[in-house]
Amino acid sequence: MGTTKRGSVSSVAGRLLAMVVFMAGCLAGCASMKSGADDTAAGRIVWKVREQYVEVVPRERGADTASVANDHPASVTPAEIRRLLASVALSQPGNGTPAPLFSDTELKVLEDAGVKGLLQAGPDEDVVFAVFGYYSTLHGFLKETKVTTGRMFYQDGRLNLILGVVQREVMDNEDRRLNPFVPGSRLKQSAIAGRITAAAGGVPFTSKRPDWLVFTPYSSAPPVVEVVQPRPEPAAPVVVPAAPPLETPKRVERPAAQPKSLEERLILLNDLKQKGLITDDEYRAKRLRILDEL
Repeated sequence: MGTTKRGSVSSVAGRLLAMVVFMAGCLAGCASMKSGADDTAAGRIVWKVREQYVEVVPRERGADTASVANDHPASVTPAEIRRLLASVALSQPGNGTPAPLFSDTELKVLEDAGVKGLLQAGPDEDVVFAVFGYYSTLHGFLKETKVTTGRMFYQDGRLNLILGVVQREVMDNEDRRLNPFVPGSRLKQSAIAGRITAAAGGVPFTSKRPDWLVFTPYSSAPPVVEVVQPRPEPAAPVVVPAAPPLETPKRVERPAAQPKSLEERLILLNDLKQKGLITDDEYRAKRLRILDEL
């Protein structure tokens, strides 16, 4: 009887041990598969500061994407990327005057980290980014933080730029899970508030879509110097007495307008809130930005 009982207990223990080993193996396999999938889908971070980033990511796959590989790695200069991106302007609704899409702060990031990303990317990879620009508001008393996102890649020697979010205000209390900084996509057109145009004197580009720009190949070749043919020497010039020099009027130095102090800006911001011209969320966000300058 004792022998039978011990045998039954040993059998149950053996089955339990086998089940534990089986479950551990399954969990390890699932974890391995998940880790591998994450490593494949994840991008390589080139530059990141808080919510801003420049990354190298796998090219999108879908029925609408072209089978042509990217010209990557792309060896481009910071001056080239700056000039191309500085050629893009944005006409906001209600304001017909185009303004640069990228601020100088954003261009500095993209001419550095963007160039590094294009040099690191392979034929099946793109460079995506989200960068912040700082824009004056309320007649220069405050500054708004706005984000612009995009996707860059070279094909046929031309830079392709697909815009995602365009100059959207960044709120401090936003949940980024609900309002992510999504880059542009080959598969879906982005909803852009405004119209993208070419800046005067910039590099021309064509539009596959309102959010997808293809730039003309950039050339930094020196200008062609025209050969000047020798001319016969002119006759001796007639000497005319020089007119007396005109007295240059003295420039009156005017004192520069002093910038508004932080205290004055806080008082003005409080007045705007009391008058109902800004919301409580806007008041708190802009007050934090002023205090950050201390």
